[in-house]
Amino acid sequence: MSVTFKVQKSFLIITVAIIIAISVSLYAIGVALDNKNSKDVPILMYHSIIKDESKWNDYVLSPVQLEEDFIWLKEKGISLSLSATL
Repeated sequence: MSVTFKVQKSFLIITVAIIIAISVSLYAIGVALDNKNSKDVPILMYHSIIKDESKWNDYVLSPVQLEEDFIWLKEKGISLSLSATL
């Protein structure tokens, strides 16, 4: 009787593991398919905008440079949105 119970228990554990594996796989496929319908949103981040020229670098720009960047983006047909509006 105990050998049959152990076999049944092992079969049940293997069956549950297979069901879980299939469920996780189907969920992952669903997520992947859903992502194909989503749109990418490019992110442009400025670390600092400072008037002091001595602090300008690749991550710190002047207010004039920021305005020039926005004008360039607009000319290229890129619309700007704040993260709060997404």
